[in-house]
Amino acid sequence: MFFADRIDEIKGVSSLIKAFHMVLEAHPNSRLLIAGNGDYTRAFQEAKNI
Repeated sequence: MFFADRIDEIKGVSSLIKAFHMVLEAHPNSRLLIAGNGDYTRAFQEAKNI
C-alpha cells in the first residue's frame, strides 16, 4: 500500500496506519509506504508499533 501526500494529521495518516494493521493480520507480507513532506512524528511512532 502506498500513501503519497503531505504528512499531516488532517490527511488521516493515523487512520491509514490503524487500518493497515488489519491488513497485516490477513496478509502478513504486506507493506505500507508513506511518502511526503511534513512532520508527523506520531504517525511514525504508531507505524513502529505494528
